[in-house]
Amino acid sequence: MKKRVTNGSCSDVCSVGKTCKYFIEREIAMKKRGLQFGLVCVMLLVPVVWTNVASASVLFNETCENLDAWTGASMDRMSADGKFNLNAGNTDSNVYMYTNGTFSTPGDVTFSFDNGYFNSTTNSGHVLVGLVGDTAHYSESLGLGVKFTEYGEGAPYNGTYYYNGTAHDFASTLMPEGHWNTMAIKIEYFSATNRLLITQISGMYFDGSGHATANNTVLVDQIMGAAYDYASYDKVLYTANTKYHGTSVGSIDNIVLEVVPEPVTVSMLICGAIVAFCRRRRR
Repeated sequence: MKKRVTNGSCSDVCSVGKTCKYFIEREIAMKKRGLQFGLVCVMLLVPVVWTNVASASVLFNETCENLDAWTGASMDRMSADGKFNLNAGNTDSNVYMYTNGTFSTPGDVTFSFDNGYFNSTTNSGHVLVGLVGDTAHYSESLGLGVKFTEYGEGAPYNGTYYYNGTAHDFASTLMPEGHWNTMAIKIEYFSATNRLLITQISGMYFDGSGHATANNTVLVDQIMGAAYDYASYDKVLYTANTKYHGTSVGSIDNIVLEVVPEPVTVSMLICGAIVAFCRRRRR
């Protein structure tokens, strides 16, 4: 016997000559299309929303009150009175220290420090700070980081920055200098575009003719050719070296490593959860 559909329930005869099964199947099909459309919307919107609301995860934050987070050589030449202070001399005055922990989370990376100061009485004294992988010897191959070389007390710096183990020279008109006063540097890597951005927050830099005061001065803004190799550079490094029986003094503080996780990873997890929920509902 045919049923009539009235106000969502069946009576004896269907008003359009169709059985209840037709309406039930059509309603199920519409719900499926709605779920599929909603899932597509979520997949498109999650990366955008995540980019706007995601906060950085602080992987390392060393304010340098002590040396507990570090391992290395000649660490006895560092005094820890609120910041790392280097006071050393002679040819063996190398300080080479790296973090006990490792950090290799993919995403947008920010590496920064302040109170950066280094002054050497000799030619080629230098300081490096950044992310390193090989700690078996005195490595100067940083994944992300900077190196400053002093050519005698008060002489202009020679500065380089590192990306994936390769050194690049700072422009001669944008050369950070840390022997006149302390400087703060921020290095940022943006994974979506392989963009490297290095900013001098404060301190002095050489502009080609004289000394200028940095105020969020962009030193480097460049799209790099290859993605950053997170896994190969997973420790924070600080090293200072005085050569040729000279004397050096220096300091650094508030070494911070932050990462914003990649949005694609988060969106895939959310979409996977939605698919699993929909399958469970169907059952």
